[in-house]
Amino acid sequence: MRAAVGVCRLFLGLSALGLGACAQVGSADDEAITRRTGLTFAEHLVGGRYDQAHQMLGRELSATWSPEKLRTRYQEMIGDGAGPIVVPGHTEHLARWPDRQAKDRGWIYVSITGTGFAEAVTVVVADEDGAARIRQLEWGRP
Repeated sequence: MRAAVGVCRLFLGLSALGLGACAQVGSADDEAITRRTGLTFAEHLVGGRYDQAHQMLGRELSATWSPEKLRTRYQEMIGDGAGPIVVPGHTEHLARWPDRQAKDRGWIYVSITGTGFAEAVTVVVADEDGAARIRQLEWGRP
């Protein structure tokens, strides 16, 4: 049993480097769901639909980020940027990352741009009660 655990840890370590895995991680379906969820969330923010953006959050984030807090943080992020503000479709997707949890579907960076600024939101999409929900949210460019 110890040998199996050790081998699995070795493969998990290698998978973090993109070199192997103990289980299939990040199916094409997971990637499509992650991309759709991230893009839709960003489009709700840009469109001022903070209630709809809020509905996409998982339980923990939902308790922390009210629709009003989402609006305030989004407005702070774009600052004095001029319009039109768009989600141009530039995304970066990861199927593997160091703190990935068992029910995570994917990680996605979604750009949000306007005249004089380029920002982004980064979300981790997870399965929560059979639905894709945002488990983690980061504001702005890295």
